[in-house]
Amino acid sequence: MKKLIKYTYLSLLVTIIYSCDDYIDIAPHTGDTIEDFSNRGLESTEQALVATYSSLIDASLYDVDTEAFRSDIAYPGRRDEDQNPNGFPWYNKQFSETTPIVESKWKLLYDAILRANIVMESLNNIKPKLDKEAVVFDLARWKSQMAQARFLRGLFYFYLHSSYNNGSVVIRDKSPKGFPDYAVPLSSSADVIAFYTADLEYAKENLATTRGANKAIPTKGTVLTILGMSNLYEAVVEGSIKDISKIDAAIENFESVINDFDYELERDFDLLFTTAGEFNKESILEVSYTTDGLSDDGSSGVFKLINSWATKANADGNSNYTPAYWMIDEYSKEPVDPLNPINETEDEEGNVFNRTTSWRASTMIALAQDSISSFYGGAKPIFTLATNQTKEFYSVFKKYTNHDILTSENDLPSGKFNSGKNVIVNRLSEVHLMLAECYIYKNQIDKALLHINKIRERWGLVLYGAPAEFSDGMHTYDNQTYDAASLMDKLMYIDKPLETCLEGHSVRSIDLRRWGITQQRFQDLSTRVYGTKEIVYTGKNIEGVVDTVEAAMIISDADADFDPLTELDDEYTEAAANYSKKAHAYLPIPLNEKTTNGAVN
Repeated sequence: MKKLIKYTYLSLLVTIIYSCDDYIDIAPHTGDTIEDFSNRGLESTEQALVATYSSLIDASLYDVDTEAFRSDIAYPGRRDEDQNPNGFPWYNKQFSETTPIVESKWKLLYDAILRANIVMESLNNIKPKLDKEAVVFDLARWKSQMAQARFLRGLFYFYLHSSYNNGSVVIRDKSPKGFPDYAVPLSSSADVIAFYTADLEYAKENLATTRGANKAIPTKGTVLTILGMSNLYEAVVEGSIKDISKIDAAIENFESVINDFDYELERDFDLLFTTAGEFNKESILEVSYTTDGLSDDGSSGVFKLINSWATKANADGNSNYTPAYWMIDEYSKEPVDPLNPINETEDEEGNVFNRTTSWRASTMIALAQDSISSFYGGAKPIFTLATNQTKEFYSVFKKYTNHDILTSENDLPSGKFNSGKNVIVNRLSEVHLMLAECYIYKNQIDKALLHINKIRERWGLVLYGAPAEFSDGMHTYDNQTYDAASLMDKLMYIDKPLETCLEGHSVRSIDLRRWGITQQRFQDLSTRVYGTKEIVYTGKNIEGVVDTVEAAMIISDADADFDPLTELDDEYTEAAANYSKKAHAYLPIPLNEKTTNGAVN
């Protein structure tokens, strides 16, 4: 069924403001020809560009919950009888070429690529006329549209390459003119990389270097981030450095993102993963959603620019994905720096003390023992978790919930499945961590420590190594000596996953694969033992009434308070038994593609 989206020039990346007319059909196969778009000029190609951008908002693209199950980040739903059955093929490593999401993501990406190709072909048809007329504004507008279209096509092929069939996918560089054009064979991984890199290089040279009024439009810094990721992914294969020159290229790109643009690590924690903090100074690529234009029942005559990640993550009894035990435990144990003044807090009676739950943990997930941060309705997280203890909620992700503006996801004006909360794809902190990884491979440990510690210092965590950049008497270092192997362990198992969980495109699954540790990781996690410890708290609940509640926190069997009677079921046992590098490291070519494309063997 065709979907319609209203168009306005002011919003090109899915932050689409509804206008009264000018609808555009964003179904990939329309009655419009390339000549139709070309004849109508830049207004028409800009509308087609908006349609290309609209692919970013489709849930099949980033699949926050599925990718969390596929990696080691989350468990499918609650840990009781009301689980999330759709998540278990991914959690237990039983997905295949017929699994629906394998097909829907593939189709989404190729539909998006078709739209980008239509934009580019139409623009090329228009170019001779624009050159003849030599109107500076129109020529600049043409260049911007072409750069955006090539960025999007390059981005979508980067996603395909890093997700499917060891990087060997179909290259479609033009819109099909007839049935024979649909039969295109698979290209080699190297050819796919070369193809999308050319698109990204063009975008890098022609996109703006700074954000304009519409912060959602990608800039040169966005492109450099994706190019750097591509370099890193190409360089590191199954834990080995395949091409050190690609590490050098990644370093150059990441250093440029950090030093040559106006991105900064966000230090106002009220602006991290909150409605107020959308498109903050740390954001590099962010998918924007809005509930504007929806009726009270969530219906709309236009393409919905909403998502359901908030209600899927929240603890109102509907959670489709909850943090894995190991993540809850690691967030709980993050060492808070006693010297860093950002950790000093004050209770309602005016007593000053240091927080015991890290700022990072408080920002990313809800913990029963977190008596400082706020959750729904401004109450402490324990009130939400305590309400649902019979459903075995020990924590929930905060990132995509509306906890900062609601008392419950049920309070969303158009219904709990219609959230306007943005989805973060790439942030500056991820760039620092990827750059640190590159420096580890170059055995430049001091530089790697610098970039990891920049993130840890922002959160008020104890820093790694000996006093260095932050040796001002207001920071604590662990005074450990790190080599490449020990620092890489910190990056792989602590700092990268705790910083970037649920973000990006398949980041954790790809990281585990390229580091060559996926099977080992599931085997390790399947042997870990966790239990619970009861927490009692008295304070104002979500209704603002003083109440005393009990909830449970997760602890490992290494904790002195561990009680064997509270031992929980093991996680990742089936994943450890079922995981096959051949079957699960990459997504397979969907069966439907093999059936309909006779050139794919």
